[in-house]
Amino acid sequence: MKRFFVVFIILLFSRVAIYALDLEIGQWSDFEGTLGKTGIQLSLFRFDKGQVKGTYCYKKYEEHINLSGYISGNKLELTESSNGKTTGYFSGSLSTDDADRFEGTWQDPSKTKSIAFKLILTGVKGSDHKNRYNDVMGGSEVVEAFMKKTKAAIAGADREWLANHTFFPLNCKVNGKLTQIKGPKQFIEKFDLIFNDAFKQQVAKDCTCNMFSNYRGVMLGNGDIWISNTIESTEARPAFIIVSVNN
Repeated sequence: MKRFFVVFIILLFSRVAIYALDLEIGQWSDFEGTLGKTGIQLSLFRFDKGQVKGTYCYKKYEEHINLSGYISGNKLELTESSNGKTTGYFSGSLSTDDADRFEGTWQDPSKTKSIAFKLILTGVKGSDHKNRYNDVMGGSEVVEAFMKKTKAAIAGADREWLANHTFFPLNCKVNGKLTQIKGPKQFIEKFDLIFNDAFKQQVAKDCTCNMFSNYRGVMLGNGDIWISNTIESTEARPAFIIVSVNN
């Protein structure tokens, strides 16, 4: 009886280990983790017939690197490129036993250098391949450029720029207490209390590549900052404004 029970447990765990994470067709699947010891963010859009395209970035640089490849079963092979030149390869497996993840080995173009990577699925978003931020007006480059500017303005304490690009009234915390900031003047007066050192350090860690979005707008990090279109925005001339600061 003991032998049967042991065999059953081994077979059960063996079966769990081979469950593949299925990337949904027509959706973006976002991953975060490490390439070696460096933090990266990777986002993939799956087409039919196993074709996959997307980008990844080193979180400290926030610059997109193109990816393309194919998925077969739980195996995923990706080629990275920049300026039309191949710059590396990701080869790994998609698993969902203890966590939804993509892990394997990255190789340089000559395939003489190998680095292990492990990425955890952080979200799935239905969109289109050409513009993941189809919940707002403006293409991906424009959206991410505004968020980068917002992030830089917070780091540099650019009170005036932020006041001019924030929707009021704004609900946020001042000295730990939820407060309604009624306009730019009060925002500038309370700036150092709203953007305290701890919050600024958190925002500095947030990546502006491949962010989450929905009907509310586009989210930085885990919701630290939300942006959306201004009332005057059009498809031809999109503009953005900060609508939420979750400090």
